[in-house]
Amino acid sequence: MTTPPHITVNVADSLAAYRESDATAALPSIKIVHLSDMHFVSSRFWKRLETLYEGVRGHNPNTLPALECEIASLKPDILIATGDQTTFGDKPSLKAAKEFLLQLGGKSGVPEERIYWIPGNHDVLLNYYSPIPGLRRNYDQVYGDLRIADSCVIAGSKLAIFSFDSTLDRKGQRSLLWPIVGSRGRVSPRSFNSFNDGLKPIEADRDYFKIALIHHHPLPIPFKSGSAIGLELTTMFNGGTFIAHMQESGMNLILHGHEHQPYSCRYCYEPEGNDIIVVAAGTACQNGSKQNSFNYLEVVPKVSVTIRQYAYSEAGFRIDRGATKTFRLATT
Repeated sequence: MTTPPHITVNVADSLAAYRESDATAALPSIKIVHLSDMHFVSSRFWKRLETLYEGVRGHNPNTLPALECEIASLKPDILIATGDQTTFGDKPSLKAAKEFLLQLGGKSGVPEERIYWIPGNHDVLLNYYSPIPGLRRNYDQVYGDLRIADSCVIAGSKLAIFSFDSTLDRKGQRSLLWPIVGSRGRVSPRSFNSFNDGLKPIEADRDYFKIALIHHHPLPIPFKSGSAIGLELTTMFNGGTFIAHMQESGMNLILHGHEHQPYSCRYCYEPEGNDIIVVAAGTACQNGSKQNSFNYLEVVPKVSVTIRQYAYSEAGFRIDRGATKTFRLATT
């Protein structure tokens, strides 16, 4: 019996074959749970304000064990929370939300270093209205400094995650119209500079799959009529600049929250560049919301991003098969 010749497998050819055969499920994937806008309210004092209007409602306690159960069964590699962990930004609620995220990671097998969080406009609400000169925001005291740039290897793939703070600086912005102004959000020049510095070490390495985290909407929400006065009050002031710079920087995926309306799309400013996949999450557990949900993403770098939405009912969180999307990735 003759020994067969040694066969060399070309990775690029293998990826092409998988794309053609639609068999991407056989490739290793990065599994991400993306939740947002939990709106924790733990203080009795702040709970009394929930009846004022729907925007200041707290979390529904019944959703928390349901989240733990479903997310633990998914066994994600990464857990991401894109802002508005609380409604008022008070310390007890911020601490309770952080403890829940850490607990969620522990029960799901996600180590603490792979749990990512960023602030939302509600998380800095108290500091906006009652700032104390020289004192860090409640959010920063509880959650620590933002991880501007982080990288790791998961399932044999290089992954880079970049975090942005799109909440407005209260300097020069203080106004009783904060609910309107704060809903817009903006990435500051300082934040862009920090991102650029964090990107430099891996900028030339095309093997990295790159993800940007931000709270506010860089794009207008589809199928939303806008406010009663006909103004767009949720899209970032410089959302177009943000997405354009993300594409220039080779970003593959943008994850955000804010308006509690989940959607996903493919976006491109530069025809010669790769498209960016933009994914919004709904509210994971705010009380009284029309629908509580979170996103589960399976990323096969250079091949595809699949987004599945899990919606809540009194029986728990279940996959909404009608809300599942798969985006093929270009590799120019």
